[in-house]
Amino acid sequence: MLPAPVGWSARAAAGLALSVGIAGFVPAGAEAAVWTVSPVPWPPQDCGLASVDRVPGHATVWVVGSCPGPQLVSYRRRENRPWEVILVPTSDDSGLQSVAAVNGRDVWAVGDTSGAFPGIEGLIEHWDGTAWAQVPSPDPGLGTAHQTILSGVAVASPTSVWAVGCHTGGRNRQRTLVEHWNGSAWTVAPTPNANGLDNRLSAVVTVPSTGSVWAFGVHATPTGGSRQLILHRGRYGWRVARRQPFVPSSGLDGGAVVPGASGGVWAVGGAHGHFLTERHSASGWRVVPSPSRQGSNVLTSAAAIPGTSHLWAVGNLSTGRRVVIMRWTGDSWRITPSPFPSGCPGLADVTAISRTNAWAVGFGSGCGSSVGPLAEHYH
Repeated sequence: MLPAPVGWSARAAAGLALSVGIAGFVPAGAEAAVWTVSPVPWPPQDCGLASVDRVPGHATVWVVGSCPGPQLVSYRRRENRPWEVILVPTSDDSGLQSVAAVNGRDVWAVGDTSGAFPGIEGLIEHWDGTAWAQVPSPDPGLGTAHQTILSGVAVASPTSVWAVGCHTGGRNRQRTLVEHWNGSAWTVAPTPNANGLDNRLSAVVTVPSTGSVWAFGVHATPTGGSRQLILHRGRYGWRVARRQPFVPSSGLDGGAVVPGASGGVWAVGGAHGHFLTERHSASGWRVVPSPSRQGSNVLTSAAAIPGTSHLWAVGNLSTGRRVVIMRWTGDSWRITPSPFPSGCPGLADVTAISRTNAWAVGFGSGCGSSVGPLAEHYH
């Protein structure tokens, strides 16, 4: 099986066995804003935060997390207001891995649940402006080790939402999974795999007004290693992306779309224990150099900064068990000073509201101690 996703998902990693002092720098002319830790209310159980997304056109962010036992948690933070804890009803051992907002009254979250029969099913929850409710999810899981998980969700429009992950197929191999919301129901979209071995998708991004969708993940190799996986949905449906760079021992865990002619699509992850950032252009995908650190390091998420060609990317360093936040300045990646909470913290996701307003979430403590939610705010 492929290694567990590098983003925080303690329950999913255990239940599925899925398969992958820093010198600060402030770019010249950067805004006079800094990253700080934002206290988050402690939920009923030991929980970590898995995903964050902004409400388009507003300074509101939604966050979802995972907790042990039959409890799901979400947070809402509206501008200049405290965090609101909003529980997500569930009767099963469940976890939420990704959240995406259409607007303030239309929010989607995906993950997995133990379900009513042996195995694990995909989980889809919807916020209608008043409460969360579970929405039926198609479950293609097969084999004796019946497993389906949804790891990423992205919005194209109110009637077009995409979720990605993996499910068990023949011979209990992990196979790519893409599901689509058409405004009335979720259905499974046919998707390819890189080979007949384990294949998993972790993240998905939509390109506004084009109908183009990208999904990122990892697949196993015949030699027992792993390699990045990129799928693209264009005019003729889903295909394995052409002209991908050959990057051994790699996996992709996040992506971002930067609007405008100088933007494009980005993917982030890790390779050979180093940060991995890739950018798509008319000539295909290419690796973009990023700062390197010793140890097993990985980027878990990226987000475009509105009104700029810049991006934020977050990840984790095994050396010193610390988090890292990087910024694409338009011509290079630079590490940005960020707080290092005690214990073994990790960052799983990032979103940007404006040039001087961004959020990153993950988990604090760890290293054998209890895990709690971690939110960092750029302001």
